[in-house]
Amino acid sequence: MPKKSSSRAGRKPIIYNEYIENSIIALHSEGMSFTDICKKLGFSLSTLNRFRKENKNLAKCISDNATVLAQNVENSLYLKATGYDRDETTTHKDKEGNIKGTSIKSRHYPPDTEAIKFYLTNIAPDKYKNRQNLDANIRPIVKRQSKRFDGAKIVDNQSD
Repeated sequence: MPKKSSSRAGRKPIIYNEYIENSIIALHSEGMSFTDICKKLGFSLSTLNRFRKENKNLAKCISDNATVLAQNVENSLYLKATGYDRDETTTHKDKEGNIKGTSIKSRHYPPDTEAIKFYLTNIAPDKYKNRQNLDANIRPIVKRQSKRFDGAKIVDNQSD
């Protein structure tokens, strides 16, 4: 006698718990996409979306993370557009790999023109536009072709 099939097809549903919530929040705060989070934790994007709908705390944390990530990117873009200085630490080792000492050197990163353009066109789009104006009064150049009879064959004449 054949075995009765269960009412639900597919695999066993994933139960939402504190570990899953903390994992999703931690991975998202590192900048990982929802698709990558799902691959890492072993469930589908629709499951993650269901978790977000059913759990207001998870949805709020993800929203807050997105705001913080956007602010970090804005700050980095601002630094790249205005230029900045960073201290770099170098560790010096001898031939055997023993540490001889360290040195700290200040390095200057100059402003980047592409970052400046991007920043200004997005922060103040009414004042700064990154568009090229094209002249709409351009006439197409058409070459006229005429044919003439040259003895036994027809020859194409091209004139401008």
